Amino acid sequence: MNARTIYIDSNDTKADGTTIYQTVYAWAHNTGRVVIGDPTWVLPIATLRRASHMFSSAMRFDTTRHLLPDASQIEWFADDRSDANLARIADLVEEREVASSKEEKASADAALLRASGWRTDDSAEATGHNIGLLARAEMRLALDRLPKLKKYSYRDGTFYHKDQPIAVPERDSTLKKAIEELDPEYDEGVGPRTLARVLATYAVTLGGNPHPNSSPSHGGIRYSVQPSNK
Repeated sequence: MNARTIYIDSNDTKADGTTIYQTVYAWAHNTGRVVIGDPTWVLPIATLRRASHMFSSAMRFDTTRHLLPDASQIEWFADDRSDANLARIADLVEEREVASSKEEKASADAALLRASGWRTDDSAEATGHNIGLLARAEMRLALDRLPKLKKYSYRDGTFYHKDQPIAVPERDSTLKKAIEELDPEYDEGVGPRTLARVLATYAVTLGGNPHPNSSPSHGGIRYSVQPSNK
C-alpha cells in the first residue's frame, strides 16, 4: 500500500468479502484513495467477487475514481473481444508477472488499463463508461461459470424462464433455486443478487430495455432488480 493505493487479497473464501470490500471501498472513496485487488495470484471465484463488489461500490457512490481493475480482471473488462486484443492482454499479463522493477510493472499496468478501456478521469461520462465495463465484466464472469443460467432472462421489468414470466412474489425463490440446481454450495460465486444484475445487463447487451427506471447516463445499467435475499 502507498499513500493513495490500497491492495486487497480476497482469496480467503471464509472471509466476509462483502463487509471487507465495501468497508475498504467506502474508506477509499471518502479519503481520496484508490483500491486495486492484489494482482499477483487470485482464485477464479475472487475475480467475480471483485467485479461484483466494484460494481456495487461504483453504483453506491456514483463514481469509479476510487476503483481500478487488477491484472487478473482485464480480460473480462475489455469490450474489445477481438482475438488480437485478448492476445495482447494475455501478453501484457505475462509481461507484468515477469517484470523485475516497479517501473516495468507500472508500465504493464498502464497498458492493461488501456486495453481494457477503463477510464481514470473523474467525469460523469467516465463513471458511466466504467460502470458499463463493470456490469459487462460481471456478466461475462458469471455466465462463463454457469452458462445454463442463460435460459433465464429479463426484459421490461420482468424475469422470464424460457419465455415464461416469473411472478414477482416467486422471483427471489426461483432465481435462488435456479442457481442451487447448478451450484448447490455456491462455489462459483454467483448468488441471486448477482444473477439478477447479470440478467439485466445481458438484456442491455442484447439491446433490450432492462428496466423502466434505467438511467440513460449509465447506458441502461442503472437498474433496481435485485432480489431481497443475498
